[in-house]
Amino acid sequence: NYVYGDVLGVKILDVPLVIGFNWSLIVLGLYSGLSSLKLPGIAATAATAAGAVIFDFIMEPVAVGLGYWYWKNGRIPLQNYAAWFIIAAAGALLFRLFKIKIRSRLAAGYVIIQFIFFVLLRIFLVKDL
Repeated sequence: NYVYGDVLGVKILDVPLVIGFNWSLIVLGLYSGLSSLKLPGIAATAATAAGAVIFDFIMEPVAVGLGYWYWKNGRIPLQNYAAWFIIAAAGALLFRLFKIKIRSRLAAGYVIIQFIFFVLLRIFLVKDL
């Protein structure tokens, strides 16, 4: 159980709009970046999903610290990471099934920039890890 804070802006049904956009860009960026490795179908899907979980693992404590959302009892449950894996795998699978080709490196660059942002904040701002 979690609740979103007020720092992420406009919400629809108590979910900030930016969350959906960010989710989509993270999965698209990971899928795009990993597609250059020419992995077989299931490996590409699993790699995208694993990358999303790694991203979330780095981001989660920082997001809580910045008030993006709050977890019940202050603990990040394992089901959060399982959900990230499943949803990212489903997104990657849809990209693959519909043979979506990403020609721009913008989405992959977005993931890299966000990853660096959260790594730096986690190192320098989140002291209780």
